[in-house]
Amino acid sequence: MPSNFVANGAEAYEASMGRWSRRLATPFLEFAGVPSRGRVLDAGCGTGSLALALAAHPELEAIEALDFEESFVAALEWRATDIRIESRQGDVCALPYENETFDGVYSLLVLHFVSDAHRAVQEMRRVLRRVLPPQLQFGPGAACRVGDCFGMSFLQLSQKRPGTECPRPGGR
Repeated sequence: MPSNFVANGAEAYEASMGRWSRRLATPFLEFAGVPSRGRVLDAGCGTGSLALALAAHPELEAIEALDFEESFVAALEWRATDIRIESRQGDVCALPYENETFDGVYSLLVLHFVSDAHRAVQEMRRVLRRVLPPQLQFGPGAACRVGDCFGMSFLQLSQKRPGTECPRPGGR
């Protein structure tokens, strides 16, 4: 582990949120869907459970992971062996990427920690590609979806799929 791993709280994160994000990452991606190719962003990556789950998709060309906490980024760098995963420190309310950079943007269990969740989602939408290259076009059923399911957010351009509505607490 990185030398500052314990001192900066990444170990405590792994003991609490990390255990949930490891359990939720794969079902979350099954629900949200993963682009058939391209670049994706894990916004608010923590110690990397979602980024590592995205790495299970060999068709993805690049997986960017960003978190505000430097120790979390260091923990992901220590854990990641996939050369497609690139991590950096940054703020999800001011993403350091150009407009329309990613084919999918994901955020797992982070929106309730940010100072302005609305701004974070705006930033995620800003960096999401709106027009796909011809080889990735889905046709008339395509839709841009933004979801927040109990702090798990995703933005993607994908085919509309019935039954993928975001559940609401208390059945609302």
